[in-house]
Amino acid sequence: MQSTDIKTELLVNHDFAKGTLEGWKVGDPSAFTVMKDPDGQGFICVLKVQPGEGVAYSLEQTDLPAIPGTYYFSHWYRISDESGQPADGTATVTGSVGFAADGVWKVIAKPASANREWKKLTKKFELPANATSFTFSIQHTESENTTGWAAIRNVSLWRM
Repeated sequence: MQSTDIKTELLVNHDFAKGTLEGWKVGDPSAFTVMKDPDGQGFICVLKVQPGEGVAYSLEQTDLPAIPGTYYFSHWYRISDESGQPADGTATVTGSVGFAADGVWKVIAKPASANREWKKLTKKFELPANATSFTFSIQHTESENTTGWAAIRNVSLWRM
């Protein structure tokens, strides 16, 4: 394996293994719960959205090192109830990165429709040489027939 093939995780507490939101910025702490995954896969974070509010709640990590190059982000997600169990409904879960370059804030996002089955979202992107700051975010936005909850696990951001 070449050294360029080594995946180095850039997020703090990316898999919620500490059982907390340590390392994550949250706008409304009451909208997030970290718990053991009911499927036995470590820990998950359950994000709450009240149906009808049309509000997006997000988890963020800011001030990441802005080193130019090729990056990837990924996470697993599904619609759940408040205990992390799969539930019916639909919602949009969006993974995004933002960076400042030449004084302009740019966002690269990948929204994905969620349902009761675990799905993996992955996005490749380039951080340009003139990037001066770097942020990672996950958002859950309600849609029709949503339960108001989504679960995420195994969040990852790495540079190749």
